[in-house]
Amino acid sequence: MLSKLRQGEVGERYALQRLLECVAPGRKRGQSGAAYIHRLQDEGWLQPVRHPGNHVFTWADPER
Repeated sequence: MLSKLRQGEVGERYALQRLLECVAPGRKRGQSGAAYIHRLQDEGWLQPVRHPGNHVFTWADPER
């Protein structure tokens, strides 16, 4: 979601709407998506969260 805002990709408006629903401060007029994300990080609205990672699924190749 943040990547869409940062890069100005399709779905950017939805991502911004979701942030605003969480009472995040609005994007300033003329502010790039990357600058907006950076400002939210500086103001403490966005914080990195450590997690153990995603699950990886695999299966055996039946021809081996």
